[in-house]
Amino acid sequence: MKNKSLIIVTTVLVIIIALAAIVYPSLSDKANEEMTSSEAASSSLSSDTVQYAQMKDIKIFDAKGNEINISSLKGKPMILNFWATWCGYCIQEMPDFEEAYKEYGDTVMFLMVNTDDGIENGEKFIKAKGYSFPTYYDLEYSAAITYGITGIPRTIAIDRDGNIRYNRSGMIDKATLESIIQTIK
Repeated sequence: MKNKSLIIVTTVLVIIIALAAIVYPSLSDKANEEMTSSEAASSSLSSDTVQYAQMKDIKIFDAKGNEINISSLKGKPMILNFWATWCGYCIQEMPDFEEAYKEYGDTVMFLMVNTDDGIENGEKFIKAKGYSFPTYYDLEYSAAITYGITGIPRTIAIDRDGNIRYNRSGMIDKATLESIIQTIK
């Protein structure tokens, strides 16, 4: 009797797995088509998590420990990049941000926001690498909390009117950064 029950349960499980294997690809394709068409309709750049249509004010600190509220910077396009010295992807994308800062720093505000290292360690790292872009520090994690930063690097692009035009976690390449800048200029 036990063998008969085991055979029935095993057969039912095999049937369920087979049905899942048949149905999943078609559902996956349909979901991808819907995402692709909605992304194409909205923008050529995608955002993983746009939490706000408008920028939210955050408190960050400059290298001297002075508090800065980004609402006071509204009126100029901004690129916020959240990073840390221990983040390999952050380190890999930094030369592209440095190059973009040198090219667009007069028209786009770059806010390279360190999330974990503190001012002293962050500044040592920036100086050792020779970067000139403005570096800020989220000493109280209020910026990370406000924008729901759960992973870094994270890049957020805000146009001159305060609209968030791009908000995505993960490393971006030079071409993507250029596209983002053109979107907010």
